Amino acid sequence: MRLLGSQHSQILLWDDETQCLRYGAAVGTEAARVKAQSFAGSRGVNAAVARTREPLLVDDYQASPYALPEFSDVVATITTPVLFGERLLGILHVHSTEPGKRFSPADLRKLEMLATQAAIAIENARLHSATVRRGEQLATLNELTGTLTTVLDPPAVAEAILKAVQVLLPVHGGQLWECRDGKTLALITTGGVGTFPGQTRLDIGAGLVGLAAAAREVVYSADVRTDPRFVNQTWAAVEGLVSAIALPLVKGDRVTGALAVLTRTAHNFGAEEIALLRAFAAHAAIALENARLHEAVLQRNRDLEELLTAARSVMSGLDLSTMLERIVDGAAVIAGIPNVKLLLVDREEGFLRLGAFRGATAGTFPLPLEGSLSGVVANTGKPVFSPDCAHDARNTVAELDRERGIVTYLGLPIKIREETVGVLTFNTLAPHDYSSEEQACLATFAAQAAIAIENARLYDEARERGARFRALSELSRKMTASLDLQQVFDYAVQAAVDLLNLALARLWVWQEADGCLRVFASAGDADLLQPPRETFPPSEGVMGAAFESLEIVTVADPGEDPRYAEREWALRMGVRSVAVVPLRLGDRAVGVLSVARRRSGGFRADDIELLTAFAQHVAIATENARLFREKERLAVEELLRLRKLSILSEIGSVMQGTMQVDALLQVVLTGVTYGAGLGFNRAMLLLVDEARQILRGRMGVGPGSGDEAAAVWGALTSTPRPLADVIAERTARRNEREDSAFDRLARSLRIPLRGTESVLVRTALEGRPYRITDARRDARVHPDWEGRLDVDEFACAPLVAKGKVVGVLVVDNKFNGKPITDEDLEFL
Repeated sequence: MRLLGSQHSQILLWDDETQCLRYGAAVGTEAARVKAQSFAGSRGVNAAVARTREPLLVDDYQASPYALPEFSDVVATITTPVLFGERLLGILHVHSTEPGKRFSPADLRKLEMLATQAAIAIENARLHSATVRRGEQLATLNELTGTLTTVLDPPAVAEAILKAVQVLLPVHGGQLWECRDGKTLALITTGGVGTFPGQTRLDIGAGLVGLAAAAREVVYSADVRTDPRFVNQTWAAVEGLVSAIALPLVKGDRVTGALAVLTRTAHNFGAEEIALLRAFAAHAAIALENARLHEAVLQRNRDLEELLTAARSVMSGLDLSTMLERIVDGAAVIAGIPNVKLLLVDREEGFLRLGAFRGATAGTFPLPLEGSLSGVVANTGKPVFSPDCAHDARNTVAELDRERGIVTYLGLPIKIREETVGVLTFNTLAPHDYSSEEQACLATFAAQAAIAIENARLYDEARERGARFRALSELSRKMTASLDLQQVFDYAVQAAVDLLNLALARLWVWQEADGCLRVFASAGDADLLQPPRETFPPSEGVMGAAFESLEIVTVADPGEDPRYAEREWALRMGVRSVAVVPLRLGDRAVGVLSVARRRSGGFRADDIELLTAFAQHVAIATENARLFREKERLAVEELLRLRKLSILSEIGSVMQGTMQVDALLQVVLTGVTYGAGLGFNRAMLLLVDEARQILRGRMGVGPGSGDEAAAVWGALTSTPRPLADVIAERTARRNEREDSAFDRLARSLRIPLRGTESVLVRTALEGRPYRITDARRDARVHPDWEGRLDVDEFACAPLVAKGKVVGVLVVDNKFNGKPITDEDLEFL
C-alpha cells in the first residue's frame, strides 16, 4: 500500500472446491468494509481477474464495467492474479479513493512482482500446513491403531474411529453402522451430530450408507439437503449438514458395515482424503470384527453359565408348579427378555393353558390350539418367530399385543419324545432379532425344561397314584373297621372329588322297598350339592342305564345328550361331562356313583378305574352291612379286580405256548376284545404281504350286530372266567370259529401299501398308532377300507417285530360307543 500510494490493499484466496474467491487479508482504512464483503459472486474487477488470470488496471473505476455500487467512492484500481505456475492461488488488489488518483503501468508491474512473491509464500505455507497435517494424520492413525488393538468393546471401538476421523479431516460428524445379517445396517454410534429418532436401521441399498454397502464403493453427496439418495433431509436441515461421504466396511468377502462422514459446509473430498477414509474403513472393519468375535465369545460364555445355572435350578425340584416357575425365571435370564410365558398343551380339550409367566402377558387363557402363534408351535412341534406379532394374521391376540406394546414373538416347543407338551414364549416391547446362537441356546434350555417337566409329571403321577392307593386303603380300612355305611359313603364321594378334581360326586343307593335309587351322599361345589331330585327310577336316564346294564356310562355333553335326564339342570349349572359307575355286586347293582365336571374332555381310563374301585368298595361296604359274614370273600374278589395290570402278562403267557400264526392271532384278538382284557367291541388283524406290497386282512373277532353283542356280553357277564382260560379255550377251538360277517369283512381287505391315502397304510408305513375320532369325515379314512368299519371312532396300532412292521391291529367300540382314550391306545 505504501509502495503504490493507495488507501487500501487486499489479498483474496481462490477456493478450488467452491470455485470462488474468499477473504484472505486486507489493510487500510477500509479493511472492515472489504472484509464484510462477499466474494462468492462473479461481479467486479476481482472476479474478472480471477476468471481471466490477467492483471487489470482501471483508471476510472466508476465509469468502468466493473464498478460495484458498494464501492461508489473508489476512483482507481489495479489488480493482478496470484499464480504459482499455472495454478491460481488468489488475487492481489489495490484501490484508491483519492480524487484524480491514477495508477501507472509501473505500479501494475510492482504489484505483479509482489504477487509472484506472495504466491511463493502462500505455496510454502500450504506445503508446510500439509506436512504438519500429514504428520498429525499419521500420528492420529498410529494412535487409533494402538487403540483398536487394545479395545474390544464394539461401542468403544466405534467411538474411537469417529473421533479420529474428526481429528484428521475437516468434517463435523460421522456415523458408524454395523451389518450382521447381510440385509440391514444398524447404527452403532454417532459423533458430532445427533441421532434421527427412529432411524437407527437401514436396509442394504437404502440411503448413502446402504448404497455404499450394496455397491462396496465410496458414495459421495455434495448436498444431502437436495440429494434424493439421502433418506433424512429433514434431519440434515436440522443438523445443518451439507456434504456427506459413505464408505463400506469390508472383511474378506463380507460387508460388515459402513462409515458415514458429514460436513456442515460444502466440501469436495479429494483423493488424499478418500484414501485416508479408506484406511479408516479398513481399520474399522478389522477392529469391529475383532470386537464382535470377542463379544461373541464373552456372550457365549455368559450364555453357557446362565444355561448351566438355569438347568441346575429347574432340575433341583419335582413339584410341577415350582418347576414351571423356575423354567420361566431361567428362560428370562438366558434370553435377557422380561416377558416370558410357559404354556401347557391340553390336547384333550384343544387348549393351551398358562403354566407360568413373567412380565406382561397378552390374552386370556386358556387359548385355543387352533388360530394362535403358540398353537402353530404346539401343532407343528417347530419354533415360530414373528418380528411384528401385533400385525401377524396368525396371532389371535394381536389387538391385545398392540395395546400392551408387544412387538415380537418367539415360541419354542417343549417336547417329550416326539410330543409337544408345552410352548415357551418370549415377547419384546421393541424390535428384536434372535441370532442363531441365541435360538440354539434357548432351544437347549427348552429341551432341558422338557426333561424337568417330564420328571415332575412322573413324580406327580406317582404321588397321585400313591394318593389314590392311600384313599383306597383308607376306604378299605373304614369298611373293615366300621359298619357305619354313611361314614363310608361320605368318605368315598369326598375322596373322589379330591383325587379326580371333580365338581360333583354323588352316591345313589338302591332302595328295594321303594324300587328306586336314593341319594345318600354328595360332595363337591356347594351350588351343586342339592340334587335336582332325591330319588331316581332305575329305568330312566344314564343312571338307570348304568344301574340296569352294570356298565359304566359316560356322557361328554350332558346338556345336549338326550340320554341324560337332567339336561336343563346341566346347562344351567355348567356341567360339561358326567360318568356313572354302577355299585356292582356280581350280577346285580346296589346303587350308582355319579360324578361330574364343569370342563369338557371326558374321563380318562385311570379315572374310570379309580371310580370303579371306589364304587366297588362302596358296593362291598353296602353288602357287608347286609351280609357281614361274606366280608372276607368280597374283599378277596375286590383285590382280584384290582389286578388289571396282569392282563398283558396273561396274554403273553398264552402266546408263548404256541408257535402257530393263527393261534397267536386268535390269542391277540381274544385278549383285545374280551371284557377282562382290553375290552374293545371288535378287533381285526391285517398282515403285511411284502411280496405283493399290500396289507392283507387275516382275522376279525367281534359281534356282527348290536343284538349279537348284547348276547355275547350277557353270557360273559353271567359266567365270569379268567382271561387266560378264555384265551386258551378260544385258541383251542380256532378251527371251529364261526364265519362271522366281521371276520369275512376282515379277510376281504386287500389294501395297497403304495399310492394310497389310508390310515391303515400310514400305520404300517410309519410304524405308529393312530386314533381316528371322526372317521366319517376324516380325509385320511378311505371309504373302501377303513370306511367299511361303519364307525365314528376307531384305533389302529402297528405290529412290530425286531424293528419291522409286520401287520396292523384295528379296534373299535361300535356297539357300546365307548370313546377310545389315550390310555386305551397306549395299552393297545
